[in-house]
Amino acid sequence: METVNCEHVDERVQRILSLIDSKPDYLTCRQSAEILSKTIKEGSKLQQTVAETAKSATASVAIIFDLVQMLLNFSYAIELKLVDDLTERFEERLWLPFNGVLEYLDEVLQLLNPVKKPLVADGDLEAMSKLKELLECTYWRKGALHYMLCHTIYHQSQPFSDLSQKDRFVEHCAQGVVYLTTDMRKVRETDLSQEYDCNDTQLLELIKQGIFSDTHMLAVMYSAEMCYWLHLLGDSSKRSQFGGLDACTMAQQLANQYISIAEGPLRSANWNTSLAHTILESCQTSL
Repeated sequence: METVNCEHVDERVQRILSLIDSKPDYLTCRQSAEILSKTIKEGSKLQQTVAETAKSATASVAIIFDLVQMLLNFSYAIELKLVDDLTERFEERLWLPFNGVLEYLDEVLQLLNPVKKPLVADGDLEAMSKLKELLECTYWRKGALHYMLCHTIYHQSQPFSDLSQKDRFVEHCAQGVVYLTTDMRKVRETDLSQEYDCNDTQLLELIKQGIFSDTHMLAVMYSAEMCYWLHLLGDSSKRSQFGGLDACTMAQQLANQYISIAEGPLRSANWNTSLAHTILESCQTSL
């Protein structure tokens, strides 16, 4: 397996373990505590492994993957508590854990997408598959977190008491859409461009549409909904992030994609399309 420069890996492990060991007061639910306990054990083993490879100043990609998984576990522990707190109303105190999760996920992306050279060689199929899995998971987590935040804010009474709150909402909606559409799709670019020797036309249609799991269906619907909120707010400032399209057109395209898949290849899975139809009809009327 490929090796990578290990100069900063030990430093990252130390910092992450220090964060975990501080046991933030925010993490009070039992499931979060269990995840933290497991992550501390994993971190201790990883720290020992890094120490053993320090002399050569290199570490295998597997160590980087282990470090990434530790970060994902730690951020998920915070996210679990955040989900509980976001069920009814968003409060200012939640910005700290929300931004904390995003910070850890950004660190994951930095580990998986080093600036100087690719982490994994093209010929290492097993490592490349794992890399794609971790990247896709991270983009999904970031996008879904933005959606969860925006969903709570949008549906609470008096969601925008001042302009700064509205501006912040718009920015998080736009970022969420990019993570769930552009970034997730980039991970699968090679899969989408391949030719498949298969007679199952429905399966081929799902691949063509970039639908490889339930997560990809949810990503399409979440993105459609966030674009719809931007449209209802009358915001048209995010064209550059949406490939030059306005929020209404983007919402319409995504809702139409979701409906065509849910009522086509995935018809037997009984995906709910009522909201998607509402979005589609509303956007068509306003054009």
